[in-house]
Order: sequence, then C-alpha cells, then structure tokens
Amino acid sequence: DALPISDILMAQAELVPVGGDNLAHVEIARELAQRFNELYGALFTPPVARASRVSSLPGIGDAAGRKRKMSKSIGNAIWLGDTSELVRDKIATLDSEGLLAFANAFEAEADGASEKATRDLICQKIEAELRPIRARLAELAQTRGLVEEILVDGTISAREVAYKTLQR
Repeated sequence: DALPISDILMAQAELVPVGGDNLAHVEIARELAQRFNELYGALFTPPVARASRVSSLPGIGDAAGRKRKMSKSIGNAIWLGDTSELVRDKIATLDSEGLLAFANAFEAEADGASEKATRDLICQKIEAELRPIRARLAELAQTRGLVEEILVDGTISAREVAYKTLQR
C-alpha cells in the first residue's frame, strides 16, 4: 500500500502518521518539497513522518494470510467493526511468532504465561482499543447521513487546499 507523495504535498501535510513501511515515501516527499521550494520559492510544506511504534504486524487467518503482513487490501486484518468473538477467532489463528509480534505491539507480554493466557491478554488489549471506536461508530450511525456529510465536507476541504496549492 503505497502512500502517494502527491497527496501529501497537495494537502500541505505537516505531520504524516505512517507505518514503518511508508517512512521512505514521506522522506521522499520531504526532499521533493525542500528541493522544489529552493528552486521555485516556498510552495510545499516539507512533511514530517510520525511512525507507529510497530512497523507492521503479521496477517491473520489462513496460512497464506499469516505469511504476509497485515493489510486491508489482502483482507488479513482485524477490522474496527469486528465483534469481540471474531477478534478472538482471528487471534487464535496466530502462530507463536505472530503471537509474539502482537504481544509486543499491544504491550501484552505475559512473562512465563501460557500461550492461551497470552492470547487472552492480547484480546483484552485489542478490545480496550476497539471499544471506544465501536462506541463512536454506533453514535455516528444514529444520525442518518452524518457519516456521508462528514466525508463530503472533508473532501471539499481537501479540494480547497489542493486548489490553493495549484493556484500558487
């Protein structure tokens, strides 16, 4: 999943949250912005990357999914709307290496604990992260058309910034 450099520059992004696999894209965008600004005058904001603490997690599900990094395009991920039971089922597919990666990512290391206890702790940590997100999603879903309105407003705002950049 490449992060388009043009999207970063046109949006005048100052801080770009990314996984470790996209750090290079933000660095290239920063270098391009600085070089362009040197040659033609200040136009682009040189972005700064904020990398997640964990660069990537192994995929979940069948053996083929676990052999690749977790990715929305592959579908081997935990989704925000997944139920607690589905999260638990997905975590159950992890091998010991994947389990360790998740334990590190969610600071769920249970020294000397059984694999089952580690899986349970990981599930608890994931649920703690997902619970407020699910609550907010449910709250937003109560107002018909609100999500679409937010998306349209965000698109309009992004286009305004992009058009201003193009005009400059």
